[in-house]
Amino acid sequence: MINFKTTSSHSPFNVSKKLLCACAIYFTVFNVSGQSQLQGSHSFEYAYYSVTGVSGLDSIKSVVSRTAREHEMTTDALTSTSYKWKHLQAPAEKNGICTPSQVELKAHTVITLPRLVNAKLTKDELAVWAKSLKNLLSHENLHYANHQQAFLEITQEANSFEAPCNGFRAAFSKAMKVVIHGHIETDEAIDKKQSTSS
Repeated sequence: MINFKTTSSHSPFNVSKKLLCACAIYFTVFNVSGQSQLQGSHSFEYAYYSVTGVSGLDSIKSVVSRTAREHEMTTDALTSTSYKWKHLQAPAEKNGICTPSQVELKAHTVITLPRLVNAKLTKDELAVWAKSLKNLLSHENLHYANHQQAFLEITQEANSFEAPCNGFRAAFSKAMKVVIHGHIETDEAIDKKQSTSS
């Protein structure tokens, strides 16, 4: 089994109350020859770290940033996806060239956001916080959409993949990582665009 993780994050603290949510997408893909069976799932969830000691808008940014660092985060929000693939059967071979026989593909995304606890804020200040949280979540959703696209491209690459049988699994993993690295660059571009527009 291979586990490859990509993480993207956003500093400019910026959201609305979001309910804890988890979901998964499951599918099975067959190649045109009918020999390769790919089982895939991409699940996601929201996670929160508690922010306490907020007593006005002026203190929110500093308290959120400090709390995020205490949770070993370098930014105020984080979108992290783990990708895994496992060969359930030996690859199918024809004339020294192999294709995947049965591969299990999995991805799991966690979007981590700040959540105020016992904050001393007025109604207007809470409205500002909610707007900021909504903006932050919108940004993280861009990363999540990118990670969804990465997983889709991984399944497409796996479905059409072929390589010499000698070293097949290493070549398969390398091909999957090439796709993921391309989307890491997209994550970086998303953050760069945000930082220049902030």
